[in-house]
Amino acid sequence: MARVLVIRNWAEFQHYKDRDPPWIKLYRDTLTSEVWVLGTDVSRLVQIASTLLAARYKNETPLNYELWREVAKIRCTEQEFNDAIRHLCKWKFAKVQEVADEDDDLASNELATCATVLSGLYSEGEQSRGRAEGEGEQTRARAHDAQLVPRRTIDGCEFVDKRLRPAYPRGTFRHNHWLLAARSVERLVGDGVDPDEIAANAAAYQRQQAAMGNDGTQFVKAPSRWLDDGDWRGPFPLPEPQRRAREETPMERIQRLNSPERGSALIDGEVIHG
Repeated sequence: MARVLVIRNWAEFQHYKDRDPPWIKLYRDTLTSEVWVLGTDVSRLVQIASTLLAARYKNETPLNYELWREVAKIRCTEQEFNDAIRHLCKWKFAKVQEVADEDDDLASNELATCATVLSGLYSEGEQSRGRAEGEGEQTRARAHDAQLVPRRTIDGCEFVDKRLRPAYPRGTFRHNHWLLAARSVERLVGDGVDPDEIAANAAAYQRQQAAMGNDGTQFVKAPSRWLDDGDWRGPFPLPEPQRRAREETPMERIQRLNSPERGSALIDGEVIHG
């Protein structure tokens, strides 16, 4: 079986008389879609490349890193490529399927024939050891695949809507900054950051900005930049309250105006000499 990448709704958005077109349709809505906005530079490149390759491979593009790197001229690591494919599948842009491969079927038949012939040549103990080694290889392969999956994941959009946005100070930034913030949250949590710490620091930032009189103004930093620049780590000191000057009493005013340094002063129409 071979693993291929299939673009969802391919037949709905791409119409051709034949299935090997020299060009494809690229819709403007791509720039505002979640899979694009929340993606990385690599995932966006893979997204466009997957559409071009889908036209060439009849929407069953082989998931072969070497093929993509050479044909689509993608310059990224295999880890980054795998992460980009998972991102496209997560946001329902594409899906991974397994299809029958003629070469695989031929190889399977040949292996079955060899196994039948060799089964009479090896003892039962040797066959058991061979099966154990094969299971060990499969276990190591599964462990290797597990390393490609982030240890901790979070739904960035849900976290932003339910926890970050209610706690964050109001500002004049645009709505797309919240979408970018969702991507930043997913990246931080994937790197091991506790989401509770992000929410708590957002509330602390709101208290600071409110005390400074910045809540609801252009001085509040956009949430995506607040996260990407590392400002979410704090600290968020509150400004010291300003002491209100005590009003001068009439007697203190007379003493001040009649001080030797003043010489003379006019109080209530009378000239008072020092």
